[in-house]
Amino acid sequence: MARVLRRLAHLALSLSVLSAGAAPARLLFPKSLHLTRQIQDPLSGKTITMEEYCFGNRMVTISEDRTVVVDYEKQEITDIDRRAGTYSQTRFDEIATVIAETNKSALKAKAERNWKVTPLGVRGSAAGRSVEQFEFVDSEPTGRKVEVGVDRSIALTREAVEVLIGAAYPNPVRDEHDAILRAANARGNANREVKTNSADDDASYSLPVTQAFTYADVGTEVTLRSTITRIGAESVPADALIIPPAARRVESRATTLQRQLRELDQPASPRGN
Repeated sequence: MARVLRRLAHLALSLSVLSAGAAPARLLFPKSLHLTRQIQDPLSGKTITMEEYCFGNRMVTISEDRTVVVDYEKQEITDIDRRAGTYSQTRFDEIATVIAETNKSALKAKAERNWKVTPLGVRGSAAGRSVEQFEFVDSEPTGRKVEVGVDRSIALTREAVEVLIGAAYPNPVRDEHDAILRAANARGNANREVKTNSADDDASYSLPVTQAFTYADVGTEVTLRSTITRIGAESVPADALIIPPAARRVESRATTLQRQLRELDQPASPRGN
């Protein structure tokens, strides 16, 4: 069960607003993209709603009183908590260092994943759009399954999709991300591996609008779901980018959360040892 919880915690972090990367050579989002996303947390039973505004080389995520601005030009994340009256600013390289330390053992053990892929046809989505559905089941007896639905009418670059699914640097690319990228690749076959270092000169990837990650361990099965319920082109509210004058600067949530994950991966030794 602990292994499942660790996997969910790492993946939930990737699905949140910590998608960040090195300064891109071209605009990630040449046209404004506004997404309303819901994430269902299987541990708390709560559903989190986020408004994501993607434009140029920035991504702004708003959830209740919290606003996170990821700036790919400045290579910096600004996290504003208006309810608490605080904010934090974190450089990409700081996050990369913490993630590398936290995921050292997991990254060392990572191997190419052989997914069994089943196309599920075209279905309707919560956003009222047609999506092409796929199911990826781990060929090894790990109990892992990924379900992905992509909207072929929305064309994006691979780099933009990586940002949206939390697979962009400094986040490590996980097996689950590989499954999503295979499904989103409009040119290829979902059964074919997507090469990590390959680059596309045009927008040849589609928008993943539904993602479900299922893990099973010792009779326990949990599923984390991410669903885009609305797709638009609205601009981010201007006041969302402003840090309140009276806000107090604090340690970033990214650093705090990663430290907690590290403690979960490396529990303290029993007293007396």
